[in-house]
Amino acid sequence: MRSKSYDVIVIGGGVVGCAILRELSSLNLKVALLEKFDDVSCGASKANSGIIHSGYDCKPNTLKAKFCVEGNKMAQGLCHDLEVPFKNTGSLVVGRSADLTEIKRLYNQGLENGVSGLEIIGSAKLRELEPNLKTDYIHALWAKTASIISPYMKTIALAESAMQNGAKVYLNSEVVKIDNLGGLEKAQGGFKFRLHTASNQTFYTKCIINAAGAGASIINELAGAEALEQKYRKGDYFVSDLSEKGLVNTIIFPTPSPLGKGVLVLPTVDGNVLFGPTAIDIDDGFDTSVSRDGLDLIVASTSQMVNNINWDNMIRVYAGVRFISGDDFVIEVSDKVGGFITVGGICSPGLTAAYPIAQYVKGLYKTHINKKATDKANFNPIRKRAKYFTEMNEIELRDRIKANPSYAKIVCRCETISEGEIMDAVNSPLKPTSTDAIKRRVRAGMGSCQGAFCQAKIMALIAKKRKVKISKVGKK
Repeated sequence: MRSKSYDVIVIGGGVVGCAILRELSSLNLKVALLEKFDDVSCGASKANSGIIHSGYDCKPNTLKAKFCVEGNKMAQGLCHDLEVPFKNTGSLVVGRSADLTEIKRLYNQGLENGVSGLEIIGSAKLRELEPNLKTDYIHALWAKTASIISPYMKTIALAESAMQNGAKVYLNSEVVKIDNLGGLEKAQGGFKFRLHTASNQTFYTKCIINAAGAGASIINELAGAEALEQKYRKGDYFVSDLSEKGLVNTIIFPTPSPLGKGVLVLPTVDGNVLFGPTAIDIDDGFDTSVSRDGLDLIVASTSQMVNNINWDNMIRVYAGVRFISGDDFVIEVSDKVGGFITVGGICSPGLTAAYPIAQYVKGLYKTHINKKATDKANFNPIRKRAKYFTEMNEIELRDRIKANPSYAKIVCRCETISEGEIMDAVNSPLKPTSTDAIKRRVRAGMGSCQGAFCQAKIMALIAKKRKVKISKVGKK
């Protein structure tokens, strides 16, 4: 039992769960994370817009507003410590003449939330920032602190940072049963819960933090905690080829509607252009199928905002699901089950708010569950990664190839990813076992051919490292 017993177990390997794990790894505790899929960032954390929001659109005096503004302020420093791609682009809420009242409302709401760098601009400045914007857009709210990141790389980096500070991550570990040991706590050495996974593992813990995303309501039910009502809203996206780089320079939002921020156009940190999302209410939180109607709506909406979109240069479509529980995040210590914390309904701006959420949860844990928890003297906030081929100058590349000739073997030609980089990923702390997991780490397979030419080579490299047949290596 002792080999799989922990002070705290976090359920869910999305960006919020991994951020909580990293924060808890700064305490003198034995902590672990259980994730149902073969990698972290397999749910909403990989299928979103990758935006660090400024916070003007959050309802004042909510957790969303508080944590979004705080998260925006710490985002660049956190990404620097984790070596995660980050770019400050700013964002625009663009409008026609009839939209100026709403733009002013958002501006005033942003000021109330404590957002800095807000400005209402007119047509001349709009054309300067976005030459391809349609000319009937003549007003905009310019939020200068909005930025873009890679959401899945951030999630992976948070998990690896936690692991280097002693935390454990168990993949392919879906929690299917939770025993509340109740009066047996003393007999079990103080452990309050016994968790069973679909892969026949058993874990003991004194505290559960439920950050299971689409499955959060199920985990609450398994533990006997308060019911968590969740709605699911799906969003479809298009991703362009790198040839569309420069189409837009900022994150361009339409004036929002009651369903959300609307269908937007934005650059990614890797140079692609993203179009979406839609907002379609669904019943199944794990339904990520893409609909023709959704894609048609994206084409119609964004073509009304931006000129010169080449729809022939789209290389990927995907869908993500937002988890909504009322009007705000649900972050609370259970009154029904001792040692249980719910972190649910984390929809937009969850990516921005993830680390302040983690700090808040850490505070709840220390206040309500374990007042004796102490800070770890040797906590290391810096997570290093191997430098990418495309980041190196000629001298660095020559030296790297001389030390390791595998860096001269290009496997993914679309993205210029070498065998050396793929093997760096295979050998990383959170070891990837599928081609999609490799893709999230080094972008091999994210180019124009979407892995048609390199996927078999990547499978062979993973199989060789794991000493298994290539048939045992999957896409995900």
